[in-house]
Amino acid sequence: MVQVKDRIKHNFISKFAIALAAVTFIPSIVLLPSCEEPTYSFDNPADPDSMDYKPPAIFFWPDSVSIVRTFSDTISVYALKIDSLAAAYIGVEYHWGSVSIDTVLVGDFFTNSNTSEFLIAEDKQGVLDIFIFYLPDETTSATGTGSIVEIVFKAELPGTYALTFVDSTEMRDADNLPILLNDMGEGLIHVVD
Repeated sequence: MVQVKDRIKHNFISKFAIALAAVTFIPSIVLLPSCEEPTYSFDNPADPDSMDYKPPAIFFWPDSVSIVRTFSDTISVYALKIDSLAAAYIGVEYHWGSVSIDTVLVGDFFTNSNTSEFLIAEDKQGVLDIFIFYLPDETTSATGTGSIVEIVFKAELPGTYALTFVDSTEMRDADNLPILLNDMGEGLIHVVD
């Protein structure tokens, strides 16, 4: 009788040990691959820091847009790691007659301060002159990366047209000293039917 009880006890312990091992081992095999560290790619071409511009720089963002003829789209003039910007003259050359300027708005780069900014935009049929600045007080400036101005372009004629900055484009700090730009990127507008 003792042998039967010992055998039943031994069978129970063996089966319990096998069941316990199965309960812990099988899920670990299934779940183990899911415990690997995920890998992420941080080279998003839509991220200004991933672009090939050497800061401080300005460029068009997005750098290429497709607009259906008679419709409009917005392209920003973007600042990349500019320090102490208080004023800017931005000259934008575009293909007049194929695209036109609808609106020019202040971007978020200048609106981070408590001081009001001023924007003057004059369209000279092929060159858009943009003057944006804080009231000169020798202290107010903006630093970082962001949209300086947003330009709404209207598509007129099908084709691909370049956007470039004129050579006299310049940035100034709160002391009215020039900020040297390392890069000024170009943009493209594709007008489609």
